[in-house]
Amino acid sequence: MTFKNKEEIARLWQTENPKLDQLYVFIGEEYSLKEDLLKPLVRRFSPNSFDFSVYDGETLNPKTFVMDAQTPPMTMDRRIMILKRAHKLKAAPFREVLDSLKDLSPSAVLILLYDKPLKQSDAVYSEFLSLKGTLCEFNQMSIPAARTFVTEKLAACDKDMPPGAVELMIEITGTDSGRLSGEIEKLCLYSRNRKNVDEKDVIESSGTGKSENPFELVSAILSRDKKKLVDLTESLLAEKTDSLFIIYMLSSALEKILRILRLDKSGLGGDSRLAYSLGIFRSDLQKASGVKHLSEERMIRLLNRCADAEYLLKTSSGRNPGLVVKNVVYEINKALSF
Repeated sequence: MTFKNKEEIARLWQTENPKLDQLYVFIGEEYSLKEDLLKPLVRRFSPNSFDFSVYDGETLNPKTFVMDAQTPPMTMDRRIMILKRAHKLKAAPFREVLDSLKDLSPSAVLILLYDKPLKQSDAVYSEFLSLKGTLCEFNQMSIPAARTFVTEKLAACDKDMPPGAVELMIEITGTDSGRLSGEIEKLCLYSRNRKNVDEKDVIESSGTGKSENPFELVSAILSRDKKKLVDLTESLLAEKTDSLFIIYMLSSALEKILRILRLDKSGLGGDSRLAYSLGIFRSDLQKASGVKHLSEERMIRLLNRCADAEYLLKTSSGRNPGLVVKNVVYEINKALSF
C-alpha cells in the first residue's frame, strides 16, 4: 500500500485523463473531506450507471459486491466502485470484502471509505497495508487547521469574519469538516449579500438564539450533571432547536473529554496553552475534573454513536429526530454514571 495525501490524489484525479490506481482506502473520521475529494470523480463517471456503482457498508450484500468487483466494465475501460461506511460491515462480510480486494478485475477501480480512525497496531490497519493500492488518512482536523478551513470556506463565499467569530463557530460546531461546512453554508444564507459577518451572525444562523443556552449541554456533560443534561435537552427540543445542532453540541463535549483524557495520558494535562490550542478552555478543564476516570474507548464509542445519529438526521431515515437525540443523551448519561 502506498501512502498519499488528499492533495496529491486531488491533483491526479482532476487531470483530463486521470491515471487511477486499482484500490484506494480512505480511513479516518473526516468523511466530509472524503466526499469533497470524490466529487470530481463522481461528476465524471456517475452518468454511466453501467460502470459506476456506490455501495453502503450497512446495507451491503457482500456476494453481489464481490461479483461486481470481478466483473469487467460494459461501456468504459474501467468500472468505478465506491464503498462508503465500510466500518459498518460485520466481521464475516468485511472479511469477504477484504478477500475480494486481492482479486479485483484488472479494470476495476475501487474506493473504500472507512470512517473511523485507526492506529498502526489495529488489525484492520495491518489488513489494509497488506493490499496493493493507495492509502490516505483523513483524521480529524486540529484547531489551527479548522480555523484555516473556516476562513477559506468563508472567503469562497465572499465573506469576511473576525478571528473571535471563527473561534466561536469552532466552539459551537467542533472541528469536523462536514459540520463546519453546514454551519458556514447556513451563515452565508443568513447573511445574504453582507460581506462582513460577526459573532452575532454566527449565533443567530446556528439557531442558538433560544431562551435555553445550547452551550450548557457541553457544560452539563463536562461536569457530569446528568439531570441538567436531560432537562436541557428536553427544553431545547421543545423550543424546536435543530436536532442536528444538539448532536453537534453533544459531540463537542465528548471530543473535549477525549482530548483531555489524551493530554492526561501523555502527562500534559496541566499545559493550559496546549489545551487551548486543542480547543479546550481553562473553564473546561475545571469542569471536567470528574470525568478523567472515563476511558478513551468509551468516548470513541459515544462519538461513533453521535456520528450514527448525525447520519440518521441527515438522511430520510424516517426516525423521529427528538427520539434520536434522546437516545444519544441516554447513552451519554449511562456512560457518565460509571
